[in-house]
Amino acid sequence: MAATSCFSSSISLNAKPYKPSKPLPFLRSPFLQPSSSPLPASLSSSHGVVSSSRIKNHPLAFLSDDYDEKPREECGVVGIYGDSEASRLCYLALHALQHRGQEGAGIVTVSKDKVLQTITGVGLVSEVFNESKLDQLPGDIAIGHCLMPHPEPKQCIFEHIYFSLPNSIVFGRSVYESRHVFGEILATESPVDCDVVIAVPDSGVVAALGYAAKSGVAFQQGLIRSHYVGRTFIEPSQKIRDFGVKLKLSPVRGVLEGKRVVVVDDSIVRGTTSSKIVRLLREAGAKEVHMRIASPPIVASCYYGVDTPSSEELISNRMSVDEVRNYIGSDSLAFLSFETLKKHLGEDSKTFCYACFTGNYPVKPTEDKVKRGGGDFIDDGLVGGINNIEGGWVR
Repeated sequence: MAATSCFSSSISLNAKPYKPSKPLPFLRSPFLQPSSSPLPASLSSSHGVVSSSRIKNHPLAFLSDDYDEKPREECGVVGIYGDSEASRLCYLALHALQHRGQEGAGIVTVSKDKVLQTITGVGLVSEVFNESKLDQLPGDIAIGHCLMPHPEPKQCIFEHIYFSLPNSIVFGRSVYESRHVFGEILATESPVDCDVVIAVPDSGVVAALGYAAKSGVAFQQGLIRSHYVGRTFIEPSQKIRDFGVKLKLSPVRGVLEGKRVVVVDDSIVRGTTSSKIVRLLREAGAKEVHMRIASPPIVASCYYGVDTPSSEELISNRMSVDEVRNYIGSDSLAFLSFETLKKHLGEDSKTFCYACFTGNYPVKPTEDKVKRGGGDFIDDGLVGGINNIEGGWVR
């Protein structure tokens, strides 16, 4: 495979600009066909091997001290200047460079008024551009880019925090071991005097076991979960969510009465469940209630297929940790720190998506809100919108 230089080599050729006699059909092969006459303008391409003698004399050679002629896997980049059909010539050149990347393509042009205009898209060059789109890119200077797949996958960190079963191996890691370590870290970073450690079942159990083991305080089953009630944080009605918490969780008075209780949960989303849990524990006779959360605060919605609330509904997006503590009514509240979470993941930390904790998304999202059954349904798909939802869902 041809190598790609860190700078573009240039060849200057004189010829008449190419003007197609009639619009050509939109096909996967180039809808523009190159002229039999010599190529016009100046063509800069990442396609080809650049000799070391040329590199040494190139004005940008200082950019790389160890440049060589070995093949590289890099995107395709092409530049055209000095021709009124620059965007069309750029299209043809990108088609020739399609092997450099099939994930997406883009062209930017400079008009006579020195205005930058660009069109980008996902897919093959012939799928991104057609005759009408190239008409929107006037100018005698153009730069094109074939995008190769992103080299770093982004894996959902919430698989290890909540979604996956504890006996799962996800992304090469034991979910049980991850959650147990999260609990141990909480006990180290946020200790508190207590008499018993309990979990919010089921996703908080393993982290609670880790907290208990590290703190030396006994773990007991202080909350019993009914497995016939689903998740409450995605229910469309607040009244349904409140009632669902009472149906879902029942306190064990014999474990809680007169005790200083540490409650370990996997996360806090809206804060509805946490506030109800604190109230249940106090009604069951708990002397103190200390919440420990085995994940960092969730400050941004997930747009990648998880039905989570919009960012405005996330309690940690609107409140500080102490404000959240006051809202849910606990005596203390602590989250797993984000930096410690990444430290635990080690070299694998770069491969995970932390958008819900940071708001930095691997792929820029869109958000459309539509009504469903009296509540807000957040369609957070990457290309989401009311047209993507079956008519029966919309009220």
